[in-house]
Amino acid sequence: MIRKEAKVDEKTGAKVTFIDLLERSGVITKEALKNVLTEQWERGGTLEEILVEKGFLNEEQLVKFILDSFPMLHYVSLRDIDIDPEAVEHIPARIARKYLLIPIRKKGKSLAVVMANPVNKEMLLEVKNVTDLKIRPFISTVSEIKGAIDRYYVEVSEEEQIREPFGAERVKKEIGVLIVKDKTFDTYVTNDSNKHAFLLCKDLSETRGVGEKRIFIYGPDGTGKTHLLQAIANYILENEALRRFIYIDAFKFVASLKGFKTEREIERYLGVLTDTDILLFDDLDFLIGKDFAQEYLFTVLSDLVLRDKQVVLSSALPLKDMPTMNKKIRSLLNGFMSIGIEEPSVDLKREVVKNFIGEGTLPAGVVDQLVRKGGLNLKKIETIIKELQTYQRLGEKIDDTLLNKVLNAFID
Repeated sequence: MIRKEAKVDEKTGAKVTFIDLLERSGVITKEALKNVLTEQWERGGTLEEILVEKGFLNEEQLVKFILDSFPMLHYVSLRDIDIDPEAVEHIPARIARKYLLIPIRKKGKSLAVVMANPVNKEMLLEVKNVTDLKIRPFISTVSEIKGAIDRYYVEVSEEEQIREPFGAERVKKEIGVLIVKDKTFDTYVTNDSNKHAFLLCKDLSETRGVGEKRIFIYGPDGTGKTHLLQAIANYILENEALRRFIYIDAFKFVASLKGFKTEREIERYLGVLTDTDILLFDDLDFLIGKDFAQEYLFTVLSDLVLRDKQVVLSSALPLKDMPTMNKKIRSLLNGFMSIGIEEPSVDLKREVVKNFIGEGTLPAGVVDQLVRKGGLNLKKIETIIKELQTYQRLGEKIDDTLLNKVLNAFID
């Protein structure tokens, strides 16, 4: 059983998160913590990495703080041990770098993993998704873990770059890096503007392509296209062990092609993309002006179509508004079921906001402003809600002043 992120407050019985502990301890001010969380939200990276980088805590202070807060954990000096390369293979490099962790030993069904923050709940869940082993967490400094990752993952990173970041593999729990678990058909709110796209994607998932095998979804940014692609992925992960899918977006597709040094590497990569039952390709319009990427995508799509595989693509623009797109791709997509999603109505936004808030609460006036404010798509609204909930967790009152401060970052 993996330990959870939160500990229980002895007085109130409520769960206390790592962020709560930082704030209560006084090792960092509330204002500094807000700045760290904002920076993490904007640029990514781990909370502990930014704390050290910005000088709020040095590495030793951070380790001591975690050990004092969670005495069941133990410190390991990575400079003083030999890491088992076979243990390293159980966790992908992308997860190791994302959360600053490295496996060091495997014994039976147990995997010892050294982490910068062993009480990060998101990290523990993702590690659980890629291994069926019992995780034994240990702690070390940020710099030691980074050094170990650079040493032990250097030999497998090139292979993993081709295989891991771009999709779910054959094993049911090995989900791709881009899949968000709560983006399901059950959490997708529908009305007349999007119900046909929803029904098509759901049918494709449930009937295994007996109906439509290939779908092209288009619509403005932030209208739920990515949610539908991820809903297909999550349906397969939940219900099928054998059908394979790969889910990528155009940005990663281009970045990957640019990262390969030889045509052989590109061919190998394209072979991975075609060796699947379903290709889910997001943000096709990003390829406008990138002729080399369009040529390679046509190779993938034509191979999948020839072998009668399922393909779902999304784009912010319909085909008629992409005249410079590769003619062969345009011709191929003319054979797809094409369906548009319109801008969401106020009522749809309100229902979606309820989903985003979940079990939490926001003032009714704040919700009303969010759903009626021009220039906010569903993606922006979700981000704003997460930011407001972060302020809420830090004890801030959610009022019009704070809302307007947050909105200024999202509306021109």
